[in-house]
Amino acid sequence: MINSSDKCHASEFVDNLLNKGGTIRCDETNEEFNRFEILPEYFDEEKFKCGQNFFYKHLYAMFFAKILGLTTILSVPDLAQILKFTKMSSEPLSAYKRYLSTVFHMVAWYDHDFQPNSKVWKSIEKVRFKHNSASKRCCSAGFSSISQKNMALTQFGFMGFVISETETVGIYNASKQELEGFIHIWRIVGYLMGMEDRFNICRDSLEETKGICHELIRRVFREEVRRQHQDYLSLTSALINGMWCMMPVMNHHVFLYFINEIVCKDRYLPENGNNNEINNDFKPYVLNAFQKFYLFCLTTFFSLMRFTLFRIIHVYNMYVVFWLMHNFPFLAYYKYGKKNSHVEIFD
Repeated sequence: MINSSDKCHASEFVDNLLNKGGTIRCDETNEEFNRFEILPEYFDEEKFKCGQNFFYKHLYAMFFAKILGLTTILSVPDLAQILKFTKMSSEPLSAYKRYLSTVFHMVAWYDHDFQPNSKVWKSIEKVRFKHNSASKRCCSAGFSSISQKNMALTQFGFMGFVISETETVGIYNASKQELEGFIHIWRIVGYLMGMEDRFNICRDSLEETKGICHELIRRVFREEVRRQHQDYLSLTSALINGMWCMMPVMNHHVFLYFINEIVCKDRYLPENGNNNEINNDFKPYVLNAFQKFYLFCLTTFFSLMRFTLFRIIHVYNMYVVFWLMHNFPFLAYYKYGKKNSHVEIFD
């Protein structure tokens, strides 16, 4: 439960992020971006490891939560424009390579000690280089560079639904300590990616972080998801169809419907409570019989994650999936050919 004080702090934080965060760059032109060599003074190794253990305890649900989150942030026009310009996610093959490398980087952050010169450090360094390069290219081409606001919304894609919709995505009985450890990981990652603390949505308090995630859904993602602009539809189609090789149970239309159901919950209504005022042109998703059955299976699956044995079985299932994607991505062989199927993040 979020009390009125945390809600007020969250609202003020999001006001600042939306009003100022879009004007401040998150690349080498920002002094905060160049502090990479030193961990922040608030880094807590014990809390960090607690967050890593929490991730692997709920590995399958975590993966789905992140796919849902990444699909959601593609609804934001600024982020969609950057991805379209870089041409790294606009069709299934490029999306497959981009998002699979993102998954591999993310797993590295959960899998190793967070120390200088470690695998985690090298992974972060590579991602920073790509962000910085994309920001400079966008700026040179006359588009907006990557901003602090862009980074904060992207950060939500990796952790937002785990914090704001914990049980909806299949994570049950999570303790406050586990959730705060998970938040701590993404606070550190955000810091090393060049985010200023005033724009980092991962805070010390679980309640404040959850409040910020709720505010972002209500004030940013809800409106954009319901707008259904063409870039959102095409980029999400590329993402889901590209990642089909890793998780063939994913369905583009059902995922968009499921995300819409999440962001349209009562607690995410606009402050005036009018559900139709955000976008009068919104056309609700219509599912056919097969898609309705698929949605039923998906929601039932998330609900069954409350049972320990079911959760453990699917955690080990994800280990098998990760091994296959590293060593023998046979569905990608079928779809893209062997030459295009293997993705390496450490050359």
